[in-house]
Amino acid sequence: MTTSDPPAIVYLTLGSNIAPEHHLKQAVRLLRSYDDVLAISPVYRTAPQGYAQQADFLNMAVKLTTTRSPVAFKTQVIGEIEQQLGRVRDPNNKNAPRTIDLDIALWDDAVLDYGDKPWHIPDPDITRFAHVAIPLADLAPDYVHPENGQTLAQIGAQFDTQTMQRQALDFEAESIFIVNVEAAIWRDGRYLTAIRGEEEEQAAGALGFVGGKVETNATQEADILENTVRREIREEVGLEVSDVVYAHSSLFTTDSGEPVVNVIFLCRYHSGDIIIDDPGEVAGAQWLPPDAILNHPATPPWIHGYLQRVEQVRQRLGW
Repeated sequence: MTTSDPPAIVYLTLGSNIAPEHHLKQAVRLLRSYDDVLAISPVYRTAPQGYAQQADFLNMAVKLTTTRSPVAFKTQVIGEIEQQLGRVRDPNNKNAPRTIDLDIALWDDAVLDYGDKPWHIPDPDITRFAHVAIPLADLAPDYVHPENGQTLAQIGAQFDTQTMQRQALDFEAESIFIVNVEAAIWRDGRYLTAIRGEEEEQAAGALGFVGGKVETNATQEADILENTVRREIREEVGLEVSDVVYAHSSLFTTDSGEPVVNVIFLCRYHSGDIIIDDPGEVAGAQWLPPDAILNHPATPPWIHGYLQRVEQVRQRLGW
């Protein structure tokens, strides 16, 4: 499928049993940022399958349209959302608890295999599990399964649903985001990098940029993001910068389930020596060229993307 092809009608199934209300809401929000979500099924509380020693799941389905191919949707949409929401796969337990699980269940009326695994469309779990079949039947009861000829309503009617309980969840309610800023400080061919301290809420021990949250009690109205950047640089490493230029922004969810808007600024070093005031917040700091940052063993994947955007801005400015 190319972008010139008509959009496909796609049905996804979603499940979570780690802060499930939050992660299902965030998954739907992120899906809407990629494609046109047409309908959302009711949410069901269900018992875990395969590994009983864990919390109940919340399961649901979504109908959307996309011009992507199944492979592109799996990697560019599902893969990105699962990464942003902290999905970790246990190689020893495929049924382990998870923040989010998204699967392509139906793709128009296609029957196909796709991807490296490969995965199959229609999802074989439609005829195996109530928590997959019932939400899909809620969305499209008259949809005819392209392999067995039954409607989704007929498939759903074959399951015992007494243990499934509907869970009220408002997907239209607005989320309240934390706003975080980070500073990529440039000096003589290198960026200032910081090792996150053990007291940091997110990614302790990882290599990244200096930064912090915008304070909720901040009084200044103008340039609040830029002023927060300058304050965090001064407090964390004792430096002053002469320029603060917007470079990139992204959304992510913290380990505790809080949604964050993260804003990256390119800054130019002005004066000062590195002085770390709180090792629990910043364990260490050093100036590194871009290649060294990319190849550093403590650099997390998202910093690669941040650095690419920052470098594009820096080169455009001629710094």
